This record gives sequence, structure tokens and C-alpha cells, in this order.
Amino acid sequence: MSNWINIKDKKPRDGQRCLVLDDYGYMYVKPYIAKYSAFDGQIAATITHWQTLPKPPRRGSGE
Repeated sequence: MSNWINIKDKKPRDGQRCLVLDDYGYMYVKPYIAKYSAFDGQIAATITHWQTLPKPPRRGSGE
């Protein structure tokens, strides 16, 4: 099962940092800015899919 969400189906929360995939196949980590329907300087029209980032490991957990 894929965690990728088509940008046409659903948008991230305002300010949410996401892993995004553009129409050239490149991936970036960028925050979504709802006011501009863009991912921090990259217009959403070039973004095809996104997914939430996993939680970082806890410090000192050794994982």
C-alpha cells in the first residue's frame, strides 16, 4: 500500500511539512502554504503527490 496522496484528491494542512513528488520524479521535503496553494516556493501545479513525514526517532533510543 502506498502512502502517496494525489494532490488533486487532498491538500496538506497549512504549514505541514511533507515529502512531495514533482512531475519530473524528484522528491523534496517542503512545507505546504495554503494561502498560495504552494509548497514553499514551488507551485503546487508541479507537485503531483505528497505524504506526511514519519516522526523522528527519540533521542537516546538507539533506533
